[in-house]
Amino acid sequence: NFKLANSLKKNFPIKYFGFSIYKYKEYEKIVKLNKKRLAFQIPSNLVNNEFQKIKKENTAVIFVRSVFLQGLLLKKKFTNNLNLPLSLKKFLKRYIKILNQLNINPLELCLSHAFNLKYMDYLVLGFNSKSQLQDTINMVKKKKLIYKNKKILDFLSSYKNMKFSDPRLWKKI
Repeated sequence: NFKLANSLKKNFPIKYFGFSIYKYKEYEKIVKLNKKRLAFQIPSNLVNNEFQKIKKENTAVIFVRSVFLQGLLLKKKFTNNLNLPLSLKKFLKRYIKILNQLNINPLELCLSHAFNLKYMDYLVLGFNSKSQLQDTINMVKKKKLIYKNKKILDFLSSYKNMKFSDPRLWKKI
């Protein structure tokens, strides 16, 4: 209800009103129905670039989430006992092997991907510990853009937008 949202913005310190969405089709539908520029919170990570077509002129601000895909893209060792779909396990095993071969820090790769997103205004990150937060701050200060590595890009392009890029669908795979 946009009337309620506008009322809240007038009466409370709310800077943005918008939607947290999972699919580009949802974005298109919302933009078509509403003439106001809204905020959107969208997922984007190494295996989900569905929102590359997003038009900044249609939005007030874009928050990117799910950069670490529930922490799975930060793993440095593969463990088979994870309760995940087989396709995601296969991907993780190959992903971790390539990162180890190239001596690439997974946190650095995930952040590098995020900083290469032309449509992103803000990055939403979650942390399990103070050390994770500190590692991320240190990595952000570096801003080393290793995402351009050809071997990584070739590998990841074969997995773009697979069903496992959306954790809500993992039980259905």
